[in-house]
Amino acid sequence: MKKIWEREMWMVLGFLAGCFALGLLGGILFANLAYPWRNGQNQMLELYALTQIKKKKGKSTEYFWYLLENRMFAVAFFLLTGLTGAARFIVVVAAAWMGFLAGAAGSLLILEQGIRGFWTFAGSLFPQMIVYFPAVALLMTKIYKERGNIWKKPVKVIKIYLLTGTAVIFLCLAGVVLEAYVHPVWMRWLLEHV
Repeated sequence: MKKIWEREMWMVLGFLAGCFALGLLGGILFANLAYPWRNGQNQMLELYALTQIKKKKGKSTEYFWYLLENRMFAVAFFLLTGLTGAARFIVVVAAAWMGFLAGAAGSLLILEQGIRGFWTFAGSLFPQMIVYFPAVALLMTKIYKERGNIWKKPVKVIKIYLLTGTAVIFLCLAGVVLEAYVHPVWMRWLLEHV
């Protein structure tokens, strides 16, 4: 029984990774096609953000509460999604959308800054993605596998879903701490040395 569970979870994770990859390719294509018509608008935002990081502006405590609100909203959204009949559809669309955003953002940075843009994008994911990635993969895989409508399932399935949700919440809290307090220091170092 355990092997069936593991095999099924890996298959679901592979499918969702494929959806992410398709979104990533779409984002890369979009960024490359839209790049000539951007009118430098994203450069202003990028320069402002990089300047703020370099100048050590922004308060970590305020940033922590901002991140906590946004990340926990996303977790709550996905946990509630598991209660609906549209759970699979929403998870597939979310995986593709995350891929699209990653592809578009990474491509724009690379197009604007070359190899420095690649390192900036890759570095901007550290260290919080070490925690966020497993949390998102675990939650989305569980929601997709259970096919939604969790509240109609046997009590054992509901308990496992709630335990998974609790684990994801704690992982995301750890990610928020890393993103609020470690990430800005890491980015300042990275921007000075890249």
